[in-house]
Amino acid sequence: MPRYRPKLDVNFYRYRDVCATKRQFKNEAEALEAAEFRMLENMTIDLTVYHCHVCNHWHLTRQVDRKQK
Repeated sequence: MPRYRPKLDVNFYRYRDVCATKRQFKNEAEALEAAEFRMLENMTIDLTVYHCHVCNHWHLTRQVDRKQK
């Protein structure tokens, strides 16, 4: 008879590993404000924001969104 093993919440582990070190923002407006402030502090970087499907928050990135080109 097979043993019963409860299913693990994979998203919990992905969140812990992927998003633990990133700054999280509740909405796009907060993330854009933080990105603008960070770019004013350091004029050599160009930041954009993205919505994370793992933690459902917004993060900053230096990568350019390919869809905008």
